[in-house]
Amino acid sequence: MTSIHAHIEIDGTSSPLGQLFSSVRRGRLTSMFSYDADYVSQFRAYSIEPAMPLVAGPQAVGGALPRAFADAAPDRWGRNLIARRFRAERLAEGLPLRQLATPGDGWGTRVR
Repeated sequence: MTSIHAHIEIDGTSSPLGQLFSSVRRGRLTSMFSYDADYVSQFRAYSIEPAMPLVAGPQAVGGALPRAFADAAPDRWGRNLIARRFRAERLAEGLPLRQLATPGDGWGTRVR
C-alpha cells in the first residue's frame, strides 16, 4: 500500500489536508482518502470535491485519484515538457535516463 500526505494552503498558511492510500487489487488501482482530523475541525475547512464530504475517517475514491488531485496533475502536453527537460538535464549531467512516473497515464511516462 502506498500513502501520500496532502497539504492545503488557506490564507497563506499550509496545513495537513489528509492522506491518500492506494493499493493494487486484482490488477486494479484502488484508493481511499482520509481528511486530517485537525483540518476537519477548522472553521474554514471545506470538501475538496463533492464526492468526498468533509467527514472524519477513510472514504473510497471513485477512481485512482480524487478528481481534485487528478485535475492538478499536468496534462499530456505538460508531461511531455517535463519529460523533455528531465531528459536534457540527465544528458547534460552524463547520467543514465530513467522513467518518470506520472498519475495521468497508468503511472508511467517513458522518457525518450
